[in-house]
Amino acid sequence: MTLKLLLIFLAFQSTGYGFWRNSDDPKQLLIHSKKLIANELNRCSPKSRFTEEDLTRIMGKNLRRHWNALRMDLLTKANEEDYSKMESCLNHVHHHLQKLHRQLRKAEKNGNEKRSHRNHHQDGVSRTEKLSRNSRSLDSSTSELIPHQVEHPIDLTQKQLEWMGLKEKATLQRFRRTNPTKWEILIKTGQIFYHSRKDIRKKSQKSLEEYCKTNLGKLIGEENLQEIKEMLAESATVEKIEAKFAEIVGELTNEKDRTNAEHYGQFCRKVFRIVHFKPGSIIQWLNSNQKMQIMGMIQDPNIGDGQVYDKIFDFYNSTTGDARETAREMIDNGCRRFIAHTFGEDVEEEIDVALQHGNSSKQQLAAKLAIHGEQIQDDRSRKLVVDSLPICTRIYIGFDYSCECNGKSDECHPSTYTCINCGGNTFGIQCEQCLDGYQRTPTGDCANTETSDTNREQEDENEKPQKKCECNGHSETCSKLGKCLNCDDNTDGDRCEMCIPGYYGDPRAGTSTDCTPCPCPDNGECQVNDSGLVECLQCPADKTGITCEKDVKKDSKEEKEERNRF
Repeated sequence: MTLKLLLIFLAFQSTGYGFWRNSDDPKQLLIHSKKLIANELNRCSPKSRFTEEDLTRIMGKNLRRHWNALRMDLLTKANEEDYSKMESCLNHVHHHLQKLHRQLRKAEKNGNEKRSHRNHHQDGVSRTEKLSRNSRSLDSSTSELIPHQVEHPIDLTQKQLEWMGLKEKATLQRFRRTNPTKWEILIKTGQIFYHSRKDIRKKSQKSLEEYCKTNLGKLIGEENLQEIKEMLAESATVEKIEAKFAEIVGELTNEKDRTNAEHYGQFCRKVFRIVHFKPGSIIQWLNSNQKMQIMGMIQDPNIGDGQVYDKIFDFYNSTTGDARETAREMIDNGCRRFIAHTFGEDVEEEIDVALQHGNSSKQQLAAKLAIHGEQIQDDRSRKLVVDSLPICTRIYIGFDYSCECNGKSDECHPSTYTCINCGGNTFGIQCEQCLDGYQRTPTGDCANTETSDTNREQEDENEKPQKKCECNGHSETCSKLGKCLNCDDNTDGDRCEMCIPGYYGDPRAGTSTDCTPCPCPDNGECQVNDSGLVECLQCPADKTGITCEKDVKKDSKEEKEERNRF
């Protein structure tokens, strides 16, 4: 039994549960049951206040409908950081509530029998014997409050993990340093998968879905699993699917099965993308004091939005080491979810791929998001989106609000960051396109079509040169489209702009020593962290430290298997 569940169980005992068991008055049972459930709900959501009306409804005949409504209300208000914990806590409360509900109905039935047979003893069962029997029944039900030992999750196979690249492995490696349980590692893996790009998820989507269907099906039954599948196929809301799943899990009679189903559920929600969108997740990395400062600034009518965002950026810039990595991960993940939820997964994919490959300027990406936001029809929704974009624009995209217009303008729109009053027959976010009737010349200008035709004939005579080869000094050969070939000096990429695995550095400096071998065992891969230190992505089993320079104590066989499984 976990400490948390032990405290819950003891709380039932210490709040007069013994009196409750020995009482045969349904009214007293109802009063005492309300107190017990109120205590449990307050543990799940300390900031909430539950009225007498709330408790009366969930203890009444329509238990399922009223409980689901209350549960959804609490989960909707929870932030992403506390969501999983609150969900698990509420599932346990629901299980206890069902037991209390059954005992109340039984007590009412026994009370009716006693009134009917008050003056008749022909059934041979005395009042004392009945009470004793009821007490034994309640005693046996409370033993189920103590959960069975929770099993470890079924290991993910290599095929189910083939979507994980260097970035995903590094994220999981940082998490493993906190000594998590196997369940926590599985759930974290689900979170990383959820936040990965669509093309990355595609590699293992089907195999992970099968993993979920197999393991959840064993616990909740094929019939219940089929019902969830049908809800997914019909695009039911997240709230409805979660309510149905909580109902199914709450009806399982074995505590171990309930707990395992809840854990698998947390992982599988990420696989099937049954996840609430919470705009506040973008700033969940702020500590309590920082959040209080931001809240105070928001409530001050003399402080503008720009000052609030500047303060958030100051807090971000003040973070270092693991705190900086955690903050950046939460911002990047939160922004990707925000963009996908608001503008669609295609837009999110376009922005993320452009950031990965560097084939669009940061001004262009920031402008595209801003333009999408300005096009939202509903005034309230548009303001909410536009007000939320600066964090993503500045940190996730990395736009510094500079106005670059290819020399055709020196003025940008303050909200959409697009160049205005473009000269030289150009238009576009950065005056990068030619107007109709004009074409780009070798000098970069936009000339009249007739003039361009004359120039083109001249170029044909002189054999138009191949597109300029820009390889950061690491290659002299390119394809006709300008893609670098045969990158030297341990570099790679369309512009020889990346170091090959096992090396680190900045190839854009243009020297033969730009990429340095990683100081890791077995030519392992590394990265430069936010503190400017070189960090190995994975160490051998007997080594630790950011460059695997330290020996670790010998682990047991089980510990080694757990650490190396991913």
